[in-house]
Amino acid sequence: MSCIVSDRGYVEIWFEGYPGIEDIVSAGFSTLLCDSSTDFVKLIGLDEGTFVRGRQVHGDRVVLVGEGDSGSTVPAADGLVTSQRRLALTATFADCVPLFMVEPSAGLIALVHAGWRGTVKRIAEKAVQVIVDNGGLRERILVALGPHICKRCYEVDEMVLRQFSCSYSRADEFFEASRPGHWLLDLDRANRRCLEEAGVLTDHISSCGLCTSCSVGLLSSRRRDGERAPLMRGAIFLK
Repeated sequence: MSCIVSDRGYVEIWFEGYPGIEDIVSAGFSTLLCDSSTDFVKLIGLDEGTFVRGRQVHGDRVVLVGEGDSGSTVPAADGLVTSQRRLALTATFADCVPLFMVEPSAGLIALVHAGWRGTVKRIAEKAVQVIVDNGGLRERILVALGPHICKRCYEVDEMVLRQFSCSYSRADEFFEASRPGHWLLDLDRANRRCLEEAGVLTDHISSCGLCTSCSVGLLSSRRRDGERAPLMRGAIFLK
């Protein structure tokens, strides 16, 4: 199991495949039960000023951050990596895939925002590369996919299909025809493929299993509720 809905009002993200990982890293995903972002930060055990966020643009830029970045917003970044203890990496989500990553031996973590555009641009692979460039090993990286929209709730058009076909071999495996000119897209499967092709071991990748669109009353979804739906927040930090 890679997540549990806490009675304190957020989804606790758990990593698999490494003994004692809970003593190294903590990660969570806010729910509609959290009154504010400040409450969420406090729930996961941090003070308001001890986090850094990226200004998300649905791109593929992954940035290494440190103590000097605490409390800041990194321009045009959909992925953040750090080795700094007690510095939370945070991002906001509607239906996109949150990728919580940790290389426990090297003491490196990452948080990635992967919508369909970021997935086409293989942002997960780029995050793996930043971890490796800073002393991590691909085969030691653990990844948990947080709550995101599931395949049966996510319909896309031919333009999206074409872009995936240019970026991935066998991209048709991510799609299922739904009606003329439209397909259901499996972002979970696409990001798993991307991670595996980047060298992450298959049994080091786990998925929360919660769909933002299906989880009415628990999670927010802009595909379900429209653009006015509140954003969720994900966070991860080294203890």
